[in-house]
Amino acid sequence: KQNGILALCLDGIQKLPKQLFPGKNLYMQWIAATASIEERYETEKQVLDFLVQTLSPHNIQILLFKGFSLSRLYPTPKHREFGDLDVYMFEGYSKSLEILNQKGIHIHTSNLHHAQFKVNKILVENHDHFLHHGSHRLEMALEAAAQKVKEESQESLLYFPFFENVAYTLLHTATHYKGNDCHIRFRNITDGALLLKEEGKSWQYAEMKKFIKHSYETKLMDLMTLVCSEWFDVVSDKVLLQLTNFPKKIKNRFIESIFDKKYQRKDEKRRWKRYLGHLYKRFRYAPLRKYLKIKKS
Repeated sequence: KQNGILALCLDGIQKLPKQLFPGKNLYMQWIAATASIEERYETEKQVLDFLVQTLSPHNIQILLFKGFSLSRLYPTPKHREFGDLDVYMFEGYSKSLEILNQKGIHIHTSNLHHAQFKVNKILVENHDHFLHHGSHRLEMALEAAAQKVKEESQESLLYFPFFENVAYTLLHTATHYKGNDCHIRFRNITDGALLLKEEGKSWQYAEMKKFIKHSYETKLMDLMTLVCSEWFDVVSDKVLLQLTNFPKKIKNRFIESIFDKKYQRKDEKRRWKRYLGHLYKRFRYAPLRKYLKIKKS
């Protein structure tokens, strides 16, 4: 459940012979949890329809990306778990917030990266930028790709093309791995595998590396692609030859971070220490300096 694949596991179990099914109580718990996931999916779909119906009369197109957009790749889209809706509204960003505010929706704009609001208890993140930090060149490339999609389609709801979808998904995963969460969820691997499967084994991997062009992200992309290939066989031998030859220790640490809670506990502590470090830099609160073992300058 923590890896966001409970409903996917149930799909797989239901294809097994009945004698291999888990115990009745556990099986019924999984069915109930999957029903809850499906219900949330339908609610998020209704929220998305509401946004489209509310904003399209004002000529505001919506680019949907991240979790909900990736659910289209799954055999049963409503079994791909996610937390919120991520949208990008091009030059209609400010106007969309005004319109929604007039509808009585409370907007939080304290985050410079995106505005947040809730519709039917579903959190929506309306992005002004695609990337929290990093390459300005890459941000511009993603915006240009989104603009091209907008110009080529009159649809109210838009999606990234494959190339930019893979790039953004990998970059977003990299940000979580080295930043807030410090671990990868199995759901991130299935997302990557299905994206690669969608493109087929003709993926122009070298072009993707040139597009991303950051050593950390390209190495993480290599690592994720390697794992996707070993577990799901979705890339060609030609691509495998272009991957970084990782030491076994790094690859195992990456895989263990998906499943082993000990890494998640360490990462939670690391996250809090990082947060407290930011507080100390801002307020110079002496007890924090002692806790963080910061030497006096």
